Amino acid sequence: MTKLEERLLELEKFEDNWDGYGGLPVTPQALEAARQFIKVLENTSIGLNSNGGLTFEWEVDRRFFQVVINPDGRQV
Repeated sequence: MTKLEERLLELEKFEDNWDGYGGLPVTPQALEAARQFIKVLENTSIGLNSNGGLTFEWEVDRRFFQVVINPDGRQV
């Protein structure tokens, strides 16, 4: 189990008013979406950019996504 999956199990235990201001517990739908997103992250490839940055790439339902980290640390 990954750290993210462990964290989801912790967050799933929070009940009504978890923050003292009426905060609602996480919904089953949000948990399932988060689990699916974690699976996507597991299949992410990371590569170098010629300018000294990095690129994260992944595919979901035949759609490709990319996050670029510039050499100065900014995300694009």
